Amino acid sequence: MVRIIRWIMFFVCVCGFAGGVVSASPSTQSPTSTANLIQNGSFEQQFEGWEGCGNVALVDAQEAGAEFVYSGRYAVIMGVNANGSGCPQLPDFTTPKQIVSQQVSIPGNAAAVTVSFWFRAAAGTTVDVFLANNFYQFDPNLIGVKLGTFPTDQPPGWQLYRTVLQGERLERVRGQTLQFAIVIQGGTSVGPNTVLLIDDVQVIAADGRTAASPLPPALRGDGSRPLAVIRVEGQNRWLYRMDTDGANAQLIYRGLLSNVRYPAWSPDGRRIAVVDNNTWPWPTPDPDPQNNVSASAITVINADGSGARQVYQTQSRKGSRCPFIPGPGNPTETPC
Repeated sequence: MVRIIRWIMFFVCVCGFAGGVVSASPSTQSPTSTANLIQNGSFEQQFEGWEGCGNVALVDAQEAGAEFVYSGRYAVIMGVNANGSGCPQLPDFTTPKQIVSQQVSIPGNAAAVTVSFWFRAAAGTTVDVFLANNFYQFDPNLIGVKLGTFPTDQPPGWQLYRTVLQGERLERVRGQTLQFAIVIQGGTSVGPNTVLLIDDVQVIAADGRTAASPLPPALRGDGSRPLAVIRVEGQNRWLYRMDTDGANAQLIYRGLLSNVRYPAWSPDGRRIAVVDNNTWPWPTPDPDPQNNVSASAITVINADGSGARQVYQTQSRKGSRCPFIPGPGNPTETPC
C-alpha cells in the first residue's frame, strides 16, 4: 500500500508496514570488521526483518520530493498519523502510539554493545529506545534495558543517536535474545506535525565509539577560541560559551524571549550571531495582544555577551480582527 504524506514544505512517499518502528554532522567512524546484529538496518529491503504498528511507514527517496533519507533509498517514518493501530496493550494497560522493532541476539561474550541509528525529527513528542523483553513488554525491570529517551523537537538535519552498553547494563543483555525497539508511548502527546525519520540502525557487539584524535591547534581549549552552544534549561534556550574541551561554561545571552537558536561565529571570532525568537511588532509590542505574532530576529553580540543588537527582524503578517457586524446576541466586537 502506498500513500502520500505532506509535511510542512515537502512531500515524502511512504509505503505501508508489512508486518504484524545532537547536532547535524557527517558520518562518524564505525567499526567495519564487526557485523551488524540488526538485519536490514538501512531498510533497503524495505521492512524485511522488522515488525511494527501504529502507522509506521517508509520514505522512498526515488519518489518525487522525498528528500529526507539519510542513505540509500529507504528510511522509516514515525510520528505521522501515530494512533496505536495494531499495537499491543502492555501489562500496564496502556497502548503505544507506534513501535518499530526487531529481534536481536546479543553474544554471550560481547565485551560491549553499541546501539546507534541516524534520525531526523521535528515538532514535539518523546521517543523511547529499548533492548526489551519482547514486542509486548518494555519494562527494563524484567529483561533488557531502556537505552534512552529523546524529544523530536530537534535542530534541522540528521542526528546520530548512539549509546554504548558496558558494566551492569551490558550484563543485562549479554547472551539474551531481545527486541531492539523505538517506541512512541501511549501516554505521549503526538503533535499534528510530528515527524521522526530513522535510518541506518546498528547493534554491534563492540565498543563503537568514535576514536578521539588530537584537536588541531586552532581548536584547543585554551579559552581563546571558545564554543558557542545552546543549553536548554526548563522552557528556556540560552546561549553559553565554553572552551573546546567543555570547560569554563559561561551564560552570555538569554535572548529577547529566552528562546535563542543556531549560533554562528563571525569569521574573526569576535562576534556571535543567533536566531532570537521574538514577537512582531518590535521593539514595541502592540497594545492589542492579538496583533503580536511570532517572529524572529537576527541578534549579533560580542564574544563576551555584551553589545547585543538586532540587525534584522522578520515581520510575518500582522493579526487582524473579524469585521464587526452588530447583531442579536453579539453587541460587542469579538476576536477571530
